[in-house]
Amino acid sequence: MLGWLRLFARSRVERTLLLDPDEFDAMLARERSRADRAGTRFSVLNLSIPATQLQAADLQSIAEVFHSRRRATDLTGRTQDGRIGIVLPDTSREQAEILAASLRETLGSKEITFSHTITVYPETHQ
Repeated sequence: MLGWLRLFARSRVERTLLLDPDEFDAMLARERSRADRAGTRFSVLNLSIPATQLQAADLQSIAEVFHSRRRATDLTGRTQDGRIGIVLPDTSREQAEILAASLRETLGSKEITFSHTITVYPETHQ
């Protein structure tokens, strides 16, 4: 609850930036609970961006791209291990791959590169 209060207490400009790692973890836990309760699935797209590209201006560019592309239910933030995470409710691995390709093209035009991983919750065992 405190994470939500801190998030909404920020100015409009600050809210367009990425959630900090603690806030992102809190929102990820909330999404896991929601998915468990509703019996739904979500994907997490994690981007690893070279440290040389994580200057303040680049983070602002990345945040702006995410903000322009995201749905109201998507969450974006920094992870504890320094990556950028995007929580995509009701999104399959294939749909997350499409977003990754689109982000690669958009951020590539800004000379920002990344590698990515996708995790689906809950994982299915087939």
